[in-house]
Formats: sequence, structure tokens, C-alpha cells
Amino acid sequence: MEKQRRSYPWIIAVVAIFLFFFLGKQAQKRRFDSADRGFFAVTGVGLPANLRVASHASDRNDNLFRTTHYWIVQGPIESLRELAPAPGFERSDEDARGELGNVARVMPLGDATLLEGY
Repeated sequence: MEKQRRSYPWIIAVVAIFLFFFLGKQAQKRRFDSADRGFFAVTGVGLPANLRVASHASDRNDNLFRTTHYWIVQGPIESLRELAPAPGFERSDEDARGELGNVARVMPLGDATLLEGY
């Protein structure tokens, strides 16, 4: 009888771990069910007026679970320039051009061209 009681903490621990990972995965999905909401969740900054996130993709880039996020944001150029400094982005056309190959691997770019990179 005593052996059965000892097995309950293990069962509870296994169920708790499963629920922890399952609910974490569900929360991650809800975070990105809208690309606009996902942008806010990652950067902590809302989009300026007249802008919308047309597409989002992410790619795990190392073994420590770091993730790079790629966004296609559409809107007037003035609003796009207003967006860049808000989350601390700095202009770097060269770096952005270098990342285009990675972006094309995780999301379709079509005939998009790079005007300014951040």
C-alpha cells in the first residue's frame, strides 16, 4: 500500500511537466495568431498608424533557443521611418541585404526589393 502512495508524486510531476510544455506552446501560438500582435509581443512596440504587418516568419538560429524574427511591414514610407527607431532598430542596409537569403528561406518574398534595412 505504501509503494502506491510513493508513485503518485511521480505521476503528478510528469503530468505537470506535460501541461507546462503544452500550455507554453499554446501561448506561443496565440502570441502570433496575428502578425500585428506578434510584432508587439516581440518588440514591445505597437505599430504606428497606417502600418500593418503583412507577413511574419521566424527561424531558430542557435542551440540556445534564440529566434530571429522577420517581418514584412507595409504602409507609407513616412510611417515606416517612424517605426524603425521605436524598438531601437538602427539603419543598416548592408546587414539587411545580407539577411535576404535567410528571409527567402523562411518566407516568400516574391518581387520585393530592399529600400531601407534595419
